[in-house]
Amino acid sequence: MGENISENNNTLELKSIADIKDKEFIIPSFQRGYRWEPVQVITLLEDIKEYIEKANDIKTFMCLQPVVFYKNQDNKLIVIDGQQRLTTIAIISKCLDLDNINIEYNKYNNKALQDILKNVEFCINPNDINNLFNDDNKLLFQYTNKKYKDIFLSAEDNSDKVNLLDGYYIILSYLTIKCWLENKKNTNINIEESIKTLLKSDKDNFSIKFIWYDVTGEVVDKEQKAIDIFTRLNIGKIPLTDAELIKALFLKNDNFKDSELDKKLHIAYKWDEIEKTLNNDSFWYFISNDKGKSKKDRIELILELAADKTNGKNHELFFNYEQVLKTDLNTRWSQIEECFMVLKEWYNDNKMYHYIGFLVYSKMSLRDIYKNKISINNIILKVIKKLLNIEKDDNIDIHKIKHCLQQYNFNNSNHKIYLKRILLLVDIYNTIQSNAAMNSNKEKTETFIYKFPFDLFIKEKWDIEHISPQTPNKLKSNDEQKKWFIEAYTYLYDKLAKDELLNIYPDIKDKNDLKNLEDTKSDLYKKIILEKQFKNILELDIFKLDNYENTIGNLVLLSYDINRSYGNQLYGIKKSKIIEYDKKGRFIPIITKNAFLKYYSKTNNANFWTIDDAQDLFEEISCLINNLSKSY
Repeated sequence: MGENISENNNTLELKSIADIKDKEFIIPSFQRGYRWEPVQVITLLEDIKEYIEKANDIKTFMCLQPVVFYKNQDNKLIVIDGQQRLTTIAIISKCLDLDNINIEYNKYNNKALQDILKNVEFCINPNDINNLFNDDNKLLFQYTNKKYKDIFLSAEDNSDKVNLLDGYYIILSYLTIKCWLENKKNTNINIEESIKTLLKSDKDNFSIKFIWYDVTGEVVDKEQKAIDIFTRLNIGKIPLTDAELIKALFLKNDNFKDSELDKKLHIAYKWDEIEKTLNNDSFWYFISNDKGKSKKDRIELILELAADKTNGKNHELFFNYEQVLKTDLNTRWSQIEECFMVLKEWYNDNKMYHYIGFLVYSKMSLRDIYKNKISINNIILKVIKKLLNIEKDDNIDIHKIKHCLQQYNFNNSNHKIYLKRILLLVDIYNTIQSNAAMNSNKEKTETFIYKFPFDLFIKEKWDIEHISPQTPNKLKSNDEQKKWFIEAYTYLYDKLAKDELLNIYPDIKDKNDLKNLEDTKSDLYKKIILEKQFKNILELDIFKLDNYENTIGNLVLLSYDINRSYGNQLYGIKKSKIIEYDKKGRFIPIITKNAFLKYYSKTNNANFWTIDDAQDLFEEISCLINNLSKSY
C-alpha cells in the first residue's frame, strides 16, 4: 500500500486487518478507557455483515476510521486515537479464534487484552442471549465466574479499581459478539466463516482496512507531543481532515502503474489548485455562507457535490468514498474535476456568479442548483414571486410590485428578512446590468466593473438602515444624546433659516451657545435632554415622510460598523460619512451609495431626505424589480 507523506513527515495509508495482526499496540495512560456499549458493537457488526452481503457488487474494501499512533523505541505502536474500533476488531478476532491483535493497556500495569479475556470462563447459553441486552448490566455476570463478579461489583464504589472498568467493557463486548454470532447462525450466509475470511484478507476487493496515520515524525518519542495531538483530536481540532483522507486514497501508489506518473502528478497539482481557489474568500462565499468552515476543509464541498450526497458532515461518505462512488479512479476523479470546472465557470460568468451568490446567501442548497442543473432564470423568477408574496401562477407587473413593497414595514421582523433580500437582489441586478453594459461591445472575454463581494457581505454584519432617521430613541446615555443633538443642531443651523430653529429652541440664540452643552450639568443641557426636546428636530416638516418612513423608499443596506459610526443621525450627516468611507475604499452597495447621492431623486434639495426622495427611490426599486422579472 502506498504512503502519503505530510509536511510533518507523518504518513497516511490504508492497512488491512491482516496487515496489522502481528503488530503490538499500547494504549497509553492518557487515553480514556475502552467504553463501547453493546449497541456500538452491534452497529459495527451489522456494518460488516452488510458489507459482506454487498461485496460482490461494490468490489472494494470496507474502510474504517483512522488509527492514529506513533512508534516507540521498541517499535511498538502507541495508539493516540482509534482504540475503541481497534480493540473491538481485536475482540471479534478473539471470538473467532483468529490470530489476535496484541494490545496492552498502560493504565494498569500493561495488562494485555488477551489476559483480560482468557481469565474468564465463558458459559454462554443461547437460550439466555436476550438477558445480555437487559438494561441492568449486572445480568452480564451470570456468564462469568464468581471471582470476576465479585471484583467488578466491588469496584463500583471503589475509585482505586476504576481501571477495571476497561476489563468490564471488554468482557461485555466479547459476550455481545458471541451472542450476535449465535443469533446469525440461521441466516443465508455462514457469517462466522465470512468474517474470518474478511479479517484474514488483504485484497482490495474483499477486506477491512483501517486508515493508518503514523505521526512518529511529529512526536519523536515525546509523550507530551502525543498528548497534545490526542487533545486536539478530542476537542474537534483534528489535524487529519476528511479531505486529506480522500486525497490519500486518490494518490496512493497502488493506483498508478510506473508509466502513469504524469497522471498522479496531474491529480496532485489539480487538488492543490482546487484548494487554493476555494481558499480565496471571494470564490468561497459565492458558493457557501459557512463562516465556520476552516480553509483546509473547504474542498469537502466539492467532494460532496461530486459524490451527489446531501450537504453536511457525513464521515461514512468520506471514509467509504470508494464504496460510495462504485467506479474506477479515473471516473471518480473526473467527477471531482468536472464539478470544480463548473463552479469556476459560474464564478467567471456575470449572471451566474451574482445570482448563485444571492441564492446561496438566501439559504438555497448549492447541491440542488448543481445536481438538477435548473435554469437560473426560472429560479430567480420564483424567488422574486416568493419575495413579493405573489402566487406562483400569477404574472408580475409593476402594480403588484408596488403594492407588495408598500405592505412591507421595517418594524415587522418577518418583513425585515424580505426587505433585506429584496435590497440585496436589486443591488445585484444593478451590478449585473452595469457589467453587461460594459461588455456589450466585446466579442470574447468578460470584464467585470466589480463583483458583488459576497465575502464581505457574509463575514461582516449587515443590516437595513433608515436614510432619514425615525427618532433617536436608541440613544440611552446622556453622552450619546448630547452628541446627537450637537451634530444635528449644527448641521441644521447651516442648512436652515435661524428663525426656524429659534422657534423650537428659544434658549439657543446662536450656534456658539452649543458650547454650553459641553457641561453635562448645565441647566440648558438638562432642559433639552431630560425633557427629550431634541426629538422636536424630527418634527420639522422637511423630515416628514408619511407612509414612506419605514418602507423601502427610506431603507438601504449598510454594514453594522459604518452604521454605528454615525448612529441615528440626520441624512446630511450620514451622507458625509458614507462619502468618507467610500473614499477610504470601504464597500458601499451601489443602491445605497446612489440613494445617498440622490442619483434617483428628481428634486434639487441636496441637504435633506424628503418625501419626494423617498417616493423616487421607491419608484426606482420597483422598476428595477419589474425589469428583472421581465428579463426572464
